[in-house]
Amino acid sequence: MNASPLNTTICNAGQSNNLYLRLPKIELPVFDGDRTKWFTFRDRFTVMTHVSSEIPAVMKLRYLVASLRGEAAARFEYTSITADNYILTWNALLKRYDNKRSLIREYTRALHMMPSIRSECVDSLMQLVDDFICHVKGLEKTRGADGKIVVNLLTSKSKVAYLSIKHTIARLELCAAHLASRLLKAVAASTTSHAKIIHFSNSTTILHWLNASPNTWKTFVANRVSKILQTTKCQQWSHVPDSCNPADLVSRGMKPEQIVHDQLRWHGPEWLAQSEEYCPQVEHSLADLTECENERKQQLHL
Repeated sequence: MNASPLNTTICNAGQSNNLYLRLPKIELPVFDGDRTKWFTFRDRFTVMTHVSSEIPAVMKLRYLVASLRGEAAARFEYTSITADNYILTWNALLKRYDNKRSLIREYTRALHMMPSIRSECVDSLMQLVDDFICHVKGLEKTRGADGKIVVNLLTSKSKVAYLSIKHTIARLELCAAHLASRLLKAVAASTTSHAKIIHFSNSTTILHWLNASPNTWKTFVANRVSKILQTTKCQQWSHVPDSCNPADLVSRGMKPEQIVHDQLRWHGPEWLAQSEEYCPQVEHSLADLTECENERKQQLHL
């Protein structure tokens, strides 16, 4: 199955009029576990080997194992080369890599991670366009109404807090919620989707502030609560525990090379891909309520 120099001839076979075309041997496709290359490998191997009735199953397995590299090969390193094992190995490969949900994640991540062009170069621009088209076509192949929820990071925004201005953690969290509401407004304006929107905050103090009239609170909190409620509703806000909050990863000191491969950062907590009944319930602590009351506006009774 290795490539050989081109040597094409046409000849008569005996007395018949059948023509035989001698073509160069074709190399087997290779797959190393990169999911963005799975469709290419699957389609080529299927046409060249899997559906062929002339290749015995034991040889198909030999070709399949020989085509795998790296992560993909490791799982089948000790597979016995027998006819019965071919279909078992092929199905195991399909189960592992022919998964729409994981393929969507990998293609989406590949689009996010496409390298930028650092110089005005036609070749670099063409390569960027080719890679983009390849990833988009891969996403198109994953289409299908299987009823599963797929979660991917669409956009994010952060803002540095000035150390010269002393604010409580709760106030900084409120500023983050205000920033998130502004970001959502910009995203909503750029799409025609009318999907249900749910906001999450890891601060139960903020949720408490949002569930009361802005006039209840002191100026700093009142102004930001008012602005948040101009673009969102208090019923749309829910709680996310600190351990499940992807927005906190950077502030915890995570390195850039770790963020690139972090599932929580790019796809959120696992329960986000399930129905709403699996969302965490809000639990107020005594400390939260105390902090809330510290921002309550003092009322003068005459």
